[in-house]
Amino acid sequence: MEFDKPRGPFICPMPSFDLRFLGNKRRNFLVYLSGILFAISWWVFIDAIVSSHLSSDTQSRPYIEDYIVGSISTIGMSIVNSLDPSLIKGESFTYSGSSLAWKARLILFFGITANAGACIGAIVSFFSNDN
Repeated sequence: MEFDKPRGPFICPMPSFDLRFLGNKRRNFLVYLSGILFAISWWVFIDAIVSSHLSSDTQSRPYIEDYIVGSISTIGMSIVNSLDPSLIKGESFTYSGSSLAWKARLILFFGITANAGACIGAIVSFFSNDN
C-alpha cells in the first residue's frame, strides 16, 4: 500500500469523471442526465407492473407500498427541482419580513426528506418478503 498518494474516506478508490471538457454546460448536462435516468426508472417500473400482471405468478405482483414509494419519490424530486437556486442562496438568515430564503430552504428540506424517506421505504419494501 502506498502512503504517498492522498486517500479519500473510501477503502475502494472511487472513479472520477472528468467533465471539465463541457465547460459551462456541465450543470445542464448533469440535469438532463438525471432526468433521463429518472424517466428510464419509471419506464422500467411501469413495464415491471404490466409484466407482473400479465404473468400467472401471484407472488411477483406489486402491492400498494411499491406504488407509494414511487409516488413520494416523484413528488420529492419535483419539489427539489422546482426551486430557484438563487432563493436558497439568500444571504439573509432572518425569519421575518418578506425574505424568501428561509421558505425556500424549508421547502427544499421537505423535498430532500421525501426523497430520503422514499429511498428508505424502497429498501424496506425490497427486503421485506411476507410470502
